[in-house]
Amino acid sequence: MADTQSPPPTEEQQKIDGLPLSAVQVIARLYGEEHSFTMKPSEHILYAAIEAGLDAPHSCLSGYCATCRAKLMEGRVRMEINDALTEEEVAQGYILTCQAIPLTERIVVDYDQ
Repeated sequence: MADTQSPPPTEEQQKIDGLPLSAVQVIARLYGEEHSFTMKPSEHILYAAIEAGLDAPHSCLSGYCATCRAKLMEGRVRMEINDALTEEEVAQGYILTCQAIPLTERIVVDYDQ
């Protein structure tokens, strides 16, 4: 579930089983295909996806247009800005990938939903 009201994760929160969260495994469903890549925990999911060679949808890159919207299927994220999704969409698991920073070591997002 997206965590839109939380402050940036503390060093302690970015640990899994007491070990620092140094890499995040991402599975992204996009245009009917599943893609896998690794990203830094301090990166936004959209930027890491683009860096991994995916043609992920985006426009404003500022959390205002919802073009980068995806459904978070697994894991937790913190969105820095959300001026595009309704409370209902967030409750259903939708995130703005341009503003989403992972809080878990594995994230699964679905751009097709």
